[in-house]
Amino acid sequence: MTTFDDLIKDDFDTNQNDAFPDEGSITGDSRTEARLLALQAIFQHIFVNQNLTKVRDEFLVYYVKQHSADKKILTQILDDVAENQARYEEMVAANLNEKWSYDRIGLVEKSLLLAAISELSGKSAPTKVVINEYLNIAKGYFNPKEVGFINGILDTLAKQLRESS
Repeated sequence: MTTFDDLIKDDFDTNQNDAFPDEGSITGDSRTEARLLALQAIFQHIFVNQNLTKVRDEFLVYYVKQHSADKKILTQILDDVAENQARYEEMVAANLNEKWSYDRIGLVEKSLLLAAISELSGKSAPTKVVINEYLNIAKGYFNPKEVGFINGILDTLAKQLRESS
């Protein structure tokens, strides 16, 4: 009788490097890769309370090439969030209904919102592109109701940020 150990041993012997994928893009778009890395870097910054500039430097050394990410976009997002995080958090909090507080939002949602707000503040990418990019990323993490929540906040903040200048 073949055991589970026999099966995985055979698979491991023939696919030893599968746990370490080749360098390259997950999405096929260097800008999307940069946004995904920004989300991950901001999450790391919040979760372990690590200086975002230090996290940025780590990501630039270890992850940009591996993920074929746009270094300029990643750097712009992370530097901007490092400088404006408190203001962006206040903006999100101000747009929550009375049943919600900023502290109730999950860390992944916070990270995604901070990255998106940074790009909406910078105005280098069209509003619809930024919102759609982050909603597509959100769909990989959240259920439709949570994606709708993120969409509502981003839409409101985009109007405030883009129409105020």
